Amino acid sequence: MKMIPRLSTLLLATSLGLFGCATQSPESKKEASTTAAATSSSSEQKTVIESNLGRTISQPEALNIVKTADADSDNLKLRDIVYFDFDKYDVKAEYRGIVESHARTLRASPEVKARIEGHTDSIGSSEYNLALGQRRSEAVRKMMVILGVPEAQVEAVSFGLERPAVPGSDAASRAKNRRAEIRY
Repeated sequence: MKMIPRLSTLLLATSLGLFGCATQSPESKKEASTTAAATSSSSEQKTVIESNLGRTISQPEALNIVKTADADSDNLKLRDIVYFDFDKYDVKAEYRGIVESHARTLRASPEVKARIEGHTDSIGSSEYNLALGQRRSEAVRKMMVILGVPEAQVEAVSFGLERPAVPGSDAASRAKNRRAEIRY
């Protein structure tokens, strides 16, 4: 999961390195003109970037990779959250795939530890919500343990109603706040 931001950073640094240099040595000017000439299409010259993919890519292609990586990063964030029904703490079938995916990741990387953070909506007392958030995080943790993750590798904590994902007291906001987040 940490690979996508690293790829974005690498591409950005490479782009800045190519475009940010005010002076070039005669050797690098010769290399740049050779590379640009080799990658030109029609009369338009494309700026090229040496990538870690083992090939030279154009600036538009690099920007597309960065945009895709950012979108994938957003999608990964969505895959780190298990939502719950009101006053419930059972993992619904639609979220079991998310837990199974994280369990596979943790089994494959025994050195990695995960923390399951339980959250609730604002209905009820702070004490009740803290306990409900703990039951939610424990439900996800227990499912991971059943799937073969060592107990010491997964921690369950509760924030109750203290860290809402979405402000508001309407039904949609409350539904987004009833969740368990899987953090590494």
